[in-house]
Amino acid sequence: MFRRKITRKLTLLVATSLVLLMGIVVAAQFLIVSRNYMTTDYTKARVDDLQEKTNAFMIPYQEAHGETNKIISALNRYAKENSCCCLITK
Repeated sequence: MFRRKITRKLTLLVATSLVLLMGIVVAAQFLIVSRNYMTTDYTKARVDDLQEKTNAFMIPYQEAHGETNKIISALNRYAKENSCCCLITK
């Protein structure tokens, strides 16, 4: 009689621990997958948005006709409007 109570308690303890552990693992997987998907989606949308705005920036750039001050001014305005950093390379 005493032995049955201990067996049931141990079985219940092990089963509860496994269910709890599986719940934690499943929740962690949902969070990881959700975060990766959202980050990828956001990044893709941000890149597309900046690409469109870069194409719009080309008009003032071409109108500057190589005047450094106008180009820098247009580039600073573009960076401020789009919350990004610009780097000019040669």
